[in-house]
Amino acid sequence: MRELVYLDNAASTRPLKQAVDAFNEALTLFANPSSGHAFGAEARELLEKSRNIIAETLNAAPDEIVFTSGGTEANALALNGRGHVTASILEHSSVRENADELLTVRNLIANPGTGHGTVSCVYVCNENGAVQPIADIARETRKRGVLFHTDAVQAYGRIDCDVKRLGVDLMSVSAHKIGGIRGAGALYVRNGVKVRPLWRGGGQERGLRGGTEALPLIAAFAAAARVKQPDTRPLLEYTLELIREKLPGAIPVPPYEAPHILMLALPGCPGQAVVRMLSDMGICVSAGSACGRGKTSAVLKALNFKHSDSVIRVSFGGMNTREDVERLIGSLAVVTERFQKPAAHGKPVTPYN
Repeated sequence: MRELVYLDNAASTRPLKQAVDAFNEALTLFANPSSGHAFGAEARELLEKSRNIIAETLNAAPDEIVFTSGGTEANALALNGRGHVTASILEHSSVRENADELLTVRNLIANPGTGHGTVSCVYVCNENGAVQPIADIARETRKRGVLFHTDAVQAYGRIDCDVKRLGVDLMSVSAHKIGGIRGAGALYVRNGVKVRPLWRGGGQERGLRGGTEALPLIAAFAAAARVKQPDTRPLLEYTLELIREKLPGAIPVPPYEAPHILMLALPGCPGQAVVRMLSDMGICVSAGSACGRGKTSAVLKALNFKHSDSVIRVSFGGMNTREDVERLIGSLAVVTERFQKPAAHGKPVTPYN
């Protein structure tokens, strides 16, 4: 049996060996980091060492890092009790469903609001890979005294996430998008910014996120964060080259800005069916955000994209090769031919009715 080709790294990445090793080592530190005895102190030392590592990757202070269960919780925590929340139309559902108003990024820059409101804009759109002008938005919100949050889950480890250079007040990141293990993430909270906890009880994480810290997951997160992510831009460019050469009917959807996400429209080929057919051929891609669970993308609806039902998302990771890309393109050629081939009654064949 041929090895599976995994091209869904925007949904989740394979845990790095360094992360797995750190996880297993932290399992031996079974004591509660809040305990006052020697075992607790040892666990607490690893917790704070991990916090320092994450802070360093963001150019933040360690006390500005709040550990969470992942990006979704970090987004919810950032926006909890924020009054009127204005967000971009490109947001992940964990921001979109916590927002009061959705605007285009251009309108968000032009009119970020004033007073006690909060603005949130995703750094890299998880569906089409568009990179947003976070520093520009932060500059405008600062002028108006508005707090600014960015969901940097797809940006972290891929492009610059220096919170000081960007000028953001709050930033969400996640472990399993960079080779960590699912179940850990973090929220950067600029010193001086108030955050309302999602639930009461427990004084962990400076009272902002109650509950005993998941030390093995946090240690694995920090270990993954220390590893430089490989540049997948050459693979994305190679994919575009082969699409133009071998799949003339396919439509790569610009802007191709993030180095690891490529949205591709295959007119006449339902995206969900294409994903299943590719899976049967040993190729793993998605039809958009994994959180969408097969629903038509809210992002594509908002953008009025013509072929929203015929879209797949290809996302690259460090384990991918040019051979993976070649297998993908060859398999897509077969899939699109099946949809276009006339059946006996003169209509196109539509697998997976």
